[in-house]
Amino acid sequence: MSNNKFQISESLKRRFPEMVELILSARSMTEDEKKYWTQLLPLMPDDQMSELKNILLDEKNSLATIDAKYNEQKAMLDELEKSLSKQERLSGKIKQLRQVEAREEDQENIEQEKILNELNNE
Repeated sequence: MSNNKFQISESLKRRFPEMVELILSARSMTEDEKKYWTQLLPLMPDDQMSELKNILLDEKNSLATIDAKYNEQKAMLDELEKSLSKQERLSGKIKQLRQVEAREEDQENIEQEKILNELNNE
């Protein structure tokens, strides 16, 4: 990541590329914590580094799962919203058609009354 507020030496990046990337991409760490852990990398025993790696990988995988679920639910909500919007448009069109039908029926009734009045007046 290039938006760090601190510098990581090239030698550290070459020596621990995966760990540096995991630390920099960790969402649960502040910038100060990231700086702290990257500075400790050369001093860590293998078992401690392995444990940190497992923790960071678990976080990364958990967040990826959460993101995937969020994106899936967002897609479902977007689809539902589209469906509701389509249904609202259809409801509006049906309402318009009913209004047109009602006006035409009123007009037909007026015409029928007119014809009946004319027949009754003859």
